[in-house]
Amino acid sequence: MTASISRIGLLTGAVLGVALSLAAAAATKPGKSWPPVTIQHHNYVFDGRSSYASAGVTIFNAADGKALYNLTCHNAQSGSAANYGGLIECRLFSVADDTVNLFRPPSDAAAATVRRAQFFGGHTRPGCRKFKYWGSVRDFDLRGMRITLTVHDFIPARGATAARFQLDIDTADRPGATGAFATSVREMLAGSNSRGKYRLPRYANPPWWFLHPRAACSQITAPAN
Repeated sequence: MTASISRIGLLTGAVLGVALSLAAAAATKPGKSWPPVTIQHHNYVFDGRSSYASAGVTIFNAADGKALYNLTCHNAQSGSAANYGGLIECRLFSVADDTVNLFRPPSDAAAATVRRAQFFGGHTRPGCRKFKYWGSVRDFDLRGMRITLTVHDFIPARGATAARFQLDIDTADRPGATGAFATSVREMLAGSNSRGKYRLPRYANPPWWFLHPRAACSQITAPAN
């Protein structure tokens, strides 16, 4: 009887040990590995002489120089830019698939109606421009990289002169960004929530002036962090 109990104890211990080993391996298993990208900085100046606004960047594999992604930015007046809008809007596509916008995560319930890569002039105003996630600087983390879009030096259209502004596009390595799509706002917040549930502060959803970009927001005070 004692021998049987000992064998059972040994078997249970072995199973428990294997389970713990597997759990530890799963906990330390790295996320999906994406190719390293070239670090780039591009500045586009739209001087108001044309109502068209277009910009484009190709992001390359830093290891072998092959093209990985195409970032395209347009406004509604830009020739073949179907369904682009605002002052300017950017979309990211894999070279292998130019039909799926990687800035629009399918997991984000608001992805169909809210475009974080779309800017209006009102988003660059004092108060608005420093609002986290929705101001004049917006970060997108995905596929081992961070893409930062910045709209600045905005001057509204006047008479025959179109709006004037500048667009900066920056790319950098972000090894911790393992998702295939840009991190949604809800996912950003979940990562900092100790309870693991979504408790949405006022920065989570777009503020009222984001959806009504012509509204004045000079009285809004919103820290950048």
